Amino acid sequence: ARVLSLPVMPAIYGEVRQDLRRHLPEGARLLDVGGRRSWYTSGIEAMVTISDLPREAAIQYDLDLGMSNEVKAKTLSRRSNIVRVVLDDMAATELPDHSFDAIVSVEVIEHVDDDQQFVQNLARVVVPGGPVILTTPNGDGCPEPQGDHRRHYRLADLDALLRSAFDRVEVRHSVAVTPARGIGLASLDPRRPVQLTKTMAANIRNRRESGRPEMVTQARSAHLVAVAFTKA
Repeated sequence: ARVLSLPVMPAIYGEVRQDLRRHLPEGARLLDVGGRRSWYTSGIEAMVTISDLPREAAIQYDLDLGMSNEVKAKTLSRRSNIVRVVLDDMAATELPDHSFDAIVSVEVIEHVDDDQQFVQNLARVVVPGGPVILTTPNGDGCPEPQGDHRRHYRLADLDALLRSAFDRVEVRHSVAVTPARGIGLASLDPRRPVQLTKTMAANIRNRRESGRPEMVTQARSAHLVAVAFTKA
């Protein structure tokens, strides 16, 4: 069901999965940092390990962040490509060196206090030459952190941070900020068919808008998407 619904999900889902298809080695050991329910890796042909912080603080409950026992059990019962769920802090992880062929981390780094150690550990845990795919809110268009975000990165700042740990880095603006994007962020609730139809139609439209280069500029994009590699 998750895979079938992806074409009508917000455009960032398509962006991440496109990068996964482009860079993921066949049969890869894939680490999904901050995966929680992990829709981004649903149906991906890989051996997925989900890593996330334990859900302990009140703000985590309020913002649906972190991993609870309930979320862990549901995730394992619904997903056939997950081999393990670990409670872990990537900024202080003890995961072994070079233990994953690829890493994906969607909208996580903006929550991290020690972002320098976070990216250093990403580079240490991935195999040499393996891809690390990372997304975060676009600080060029929205510089002020929101919710429990520690910071919003401008493209140049995220590029510099990643280059401190990786040998090759590609960062781009992604997802057009338009009225359709705002409508598409509403819940896909089948109990509300009118809203559901509007949300799906808006997401389809925003995906088309986001495919036009002139729409995804510094101030008019919602996200930054980075793909980084250590030296092979």
